[in-house]
Amino acid sequence: MMQWKLLIFSVLLIPGIVFAAPKVLDKIVAIVNHKIILDSDVDSIMRSVKAQAKKSSQKLPNADILHSKILEKLIMDTLLLQKAEESGIRVNDQQLDEAILNIAQKNQINIGQLHNYVAKQGLNYVSYREQVRRDMIIGALRNREVRNRLTILPQEVDSLATQMSLEKRSSVTFNLTSMFLPLPLNPTQEQLNKQRNITQQLIQNLTNGLDYNKIDILKLNILQPLIKMDMGWKSIQELPSLFSQSLVFSHKGDILGPINSGTGWYILKVNDIRGDDTQALVTELHAKHILLKPSITMSNSEAKEKLLHAAMRIHSKKSFNTIATELSKELGLVCSTSDLGWVSEEKFDLEYRHAIKNLEIGQISQPVHSVFGWHLMYILDIRVADKSYEIQKEKADRLLFNRKFYQEMENWMQDERNAAYVQIIT
Repeated sequence: MMQWKLLIFSVLLIPGIVFAAPKVLDKIVAIVNHKIILDSDVDSIMRSVKAQAKKSSQKLPNADILHSKILEKLIMDTLLLQKAEESGIRVNDQQLDEAILNIAQKNQINIGQLHNYVAKQGLNYVSYREQVRRDMIIGALRNREVRNRLTILPQEVDSLATQMSLEKRSSVTFNLTSMFLPLPLNPTQEQLNKQRNITQQLIQNLTNGLDYNKIDILKLNILQPLIKMDMGWKSIQELPSLFSQSLVFSHKGDILGPINSGTGWYILKVNDIRGDDTQALVTELHAKHILLKPSITMSNSEAKEKLLHAAMRIHSKKSFNTIATELSKELGLVCSTSDLGWVSEEKFDLEYRHAIKNLEIGQISQPVHSVFGWHLMYILDIRVADKSYEIQKEKADRLLFNRKFYQEMENWMQDERNAAYVQIIT
């Protein structure tokens, strides 16, 4: 994009240039629904753009083109502010103050210095604040409307996450063993189903610890002899695509399959991996908890005291369940119990993490306070999990969102422009 176009948008979109020159009554240059835009509005921006261009030695287009671009941006801002007002979108003074403070902090200055900077630029600080407010309102409207128009399918996320992971694992090598259960020529559907079921049974046995070299003892009722092969060390690029897709998020010791080649079913065993720095290992806890919510009938200290007594009586999962049931019957709605499932440690609040930091399987925490009340946690299990796939999916989702957001934003703005009454007066 040409530098002068960037300059116009930096002046119009970024809350930084608001001239203090008073408006004069002059001719109307545009009508946007029930609002008007004056020639002096355009001229004020024109002066700002020209001043900034002069400072940065940028070349501008002729005055007519520049005037047209600025007028179109003012039309869209006016239109979107009208729609935001109709939708009830507001930015109060507290929200505005927080936003301006954030602007100052990003520029590594305080509010007093921001006041001085605005004044040195010959700008009106009150007008500056209102420009920030307008930008925030338009931003809130745009985010709401465009988000409602976006669709990101799970298949899109999975596909992009897999592609990103393949690229990231391009330098990784795998030591593999393969097993192939071939199909006869032109197999029937019954034969296909039978061979697949046998393959799944074999995978289950291998996952449960069956030695690869002792597969023959299973006496599998397969259609053709099983073919075993030590594949040695291979990179992703050296393997068939049907294998690489399965290896994207694999780990040492994994049994992968069944993989359909069209002529039979493959099983892959990952004996070892070299050069893998893609893992994102996190500690996860499987826990149950009791929550007591202070109320009119039970004070904050009483809730904590009840859980302290409960903790002293809990010695196993069975006793935890028994005491949780007793508390629920005694206290009713102010007591709730649930299985939290597998949760990574970093998902817990700081107080939680401190309380469960050194707990082992079968141990119970001390009462932990949160905004919801007092919690007692019982650790059912602990594991180290690789979250690289989840992390890649989150990255893929963000990339797709950003990509689609800006595409859809242009479509939305054009739709709003087409639906509005706009008259440009020459």
